[in-house]
Amino acid sequence: MNRLRNAIYPARVVQCTISCSRRIGSQSKNLLGGSQQPPPAALDSPVQNNSDSGRSQLHRQILRFAELLRPTEQEAKGRIGAVRRTTTLVRAVIPASQVYVFGSSVTGLALPNSDLDVVVLEPGIEQLEALSMLRKRLRATSLPAKGSMSLVHARVPLLKFIERRSEVSIDLSVNNDEGLRNSEAVR
Repeated sequence: MNRLRNAIYPARVVQCTISCSRRIGSQSKNLLGGSQQPPPAALDSPVQNNSDSGRSQLHRQILRFAELLRPTEQEAKGRIGAVRRTTTLVRAVIPASQVYVFGSSVTGLALPNSDLDVVVLEPGIEQLEALSMLRKRLRATSLPAKGSMSLVHARVPLLKFIERRSEVSIDLSVNNDEGLRNSEAVR
């Protein structure tokens, strides 16, 4: 976390490296240029003393960093497929339900390993009852990765699982529209 925090301050940007790497196309790139390969041009030049140009350079560096964190086309397609398959399963169990994605996936703040937050709205059904029915149906399918499913009893109960085909982690809740409202506020 300190390494990431250091990337925000202009005097430390050039010194900062992040060890995590990510696949972009067919070659692996270090996000802020570490020792694996030369840093991207937008992150390479030293910070100038002039505060205006320093801010401008920091702005460009932050935009470049955000661009590198954006999901690839393949990752985006995997997430969309996971939502479709999950929605199909939910509607098979609770036909009159409405299924929504919320959180970082819809606010544009999702990282490559971010989970998918999904809410099922059906006013006539109790949360734990619906999650138990969904868990039972999921167990009978190949949708979740083996051993990845758990029912979390919390203030907002969740059914957590990893969608096998896309390897995306999904947090499924029922009749809790707070996340939808919060996501809309962030947009």
